[in-house]
This record gives sequence, C-alpha cells and structure tokens, in this order.
Amino acid sequence: MTRPPAVAVPAVVAPAPPPRRPSAATGELPRRACGMWAGTAKAWACVKGSYEISAGRSITGRRLAAPINV
Repeated sequence: MTRPPAVAVPAVVAPAPPPRRPSAATGELPRRACGMWAGTAKAWACVKGSYEISAGRSITGRRLAAPINV
C-alpha cells in the first residue's frame, strides 16, 4: 500500500494577543546568583552591585524585569 504524496500547508499567522495587565512575581534567589566563584577561597563570593532580574517562559520571552541592589 502506498501513501498519497504530502500536501504543503500554508503558514498561519495568529493575531496579536490583547494587551495584558501588569504582572508581578516574588521569589528567592540563592546567594550565589549575585556572585562569582572565588577559586582561591574555593567558595562563592557575593559581588556587590546592581543587577537586573528577569522572568519569562524562555530566554527570548522574558516578560518581567526588575532591578535589585546587593
């Protein structure tokens, strides 16, 4: 039994979603999230400064961002 040839299906573009309400998220980060590995001390060292925390479904779909100071 042979199969019929494949049929090309045109791409479908979905309409843009409606604007969303502002969102918020809370959570905890491990101390090393703002640090670097200090090889001589063989431990995580917290690097003081300003960082941006972001969240989303993927690296290209980040929807929330907030600055933090350590």
